[in-house]
Amino acid sequence: MRKSQKAILADTSSIKTELASLNVTVELHTNSIKKLERRIDVMSSKTERDLAHLRNDVLALRNKDRLNAIIITGNLSTETSSQKVQEEISLVVRLILKHDTDALDKIPLRTETMKMKWGSNSYAIKCGFDSISFVSKLTKNSCELKDTPFKLQPDLTLEQRKIKQELWCVGQNLQKSEGKTPHLKSRRYLVMKGQTNGEHTYYESGSFHTSGLIGQIYFSGACCFVALS
Repeated sequence: MRKSQKAILADTSSIKTELASLNVTVELHTNSIKKLERRIDVMSSKTERDLAHLRNDVLALRNKDRLNAIIITGNLSTETSSQKVQEEISLVVRLILKHDTDALDKIPLRTETMKMKWGSNSYAIKCGFDSISFVSKLTKNSCELKDTPFKLQPDLTLEQRKIKQELWCVGQNLQKSEGKTPHLKSRRYLVMKGQTNGEHTYYESGSFHTSGLIGQIYFSGACCFVALS
């Protein structure tokens, strides 16, 4: 009987040792699986970010000819004569560049000018210039029109406007949750600005379905990318 008890104790001790060894093995395998899953997630996120970046590059190239044009809206007259349109364009340009006399003295040639219906009762002017940098200067300083009856915006396609709108909505939501200030850059980037550069978070838009916009956020270190799929 005593031998049986000793044998049972020995078997129990052996089983405990084997179980401990199995637990260590299972833990090692579990950690290995988790590491592989993290690598897969990182690779998948990088692929999604690369695709979003590529889609934006293609979109920008496809609409490159629009970079030198602006759209003027607001309290414009219904008169569509060439002289009146030129006067309104000159007025808006002077209002924006009123503090930049050098730029006013070097206004580039206009490549196109067109007055068109904007909504039900309004008009807009599409104006192109022979200088993308000049158009960028106008759009960048369009805040000078804040207290005027005019507005200025870049000549965007419907797809670009939807992406810009979705990015801005994302920025507004993040502002409420993170306390950072949203800024749009190049119509494809959302920058959530903190107190210092190290606190900035960057997002890049991707593409969208015509049936609606769905935001997916991908993180990579200090950078984030919003792919609109």
